[in-house]
Amino acid sequence: MSNGDSSIVSTPSRIEGKFKAMVVCWFLGLGCLISWNSMLTIGDYYYQIFPSYHPARVLTLVYQPFALRSMAILSYNEANIDTRKRNMFLFCFSTLCLLLLLSLLVVFLLAGIFSGVALDWLWLIGNTSF
Repeated sequence: MSNGDSSIVSTPSRIEGKFKAMVVCWFLGLGCLISWNSMLTIGDYYYQIFPSYHPARVLTLVYQPFALRSMAILSYNEANIDTRKRNMFLFCFSTLCLLLLLSLLVVFLLAGIFSGVALDWLWLIGNTSF
């Protein structure tokens, strides 16, 4: 390589970072396995909680069209979409969805607490004799 010929490529004598890459892949695989297991077992849990309601159909009907549409759009426009922009868009979109979900959860919790306190207060007023 010292003579300026870039066509000769030497193989490294030692592979560095192999163990770190195996650990990262193991954690990523474990994360995929846990999320997949959670998605599969949530149907059994909902069958026990709501015996007359069939949530597995709803999950499939909601999830599948979104996944198929996303895959079709991304595979059709694969050569035209900048990977950095796509990753940033999906990261921002998922972050905003998570923040929206958390804010809705807080609003519903606060509304439940307020309504519980208000109903308790009204019940105490109704049962109190003046």
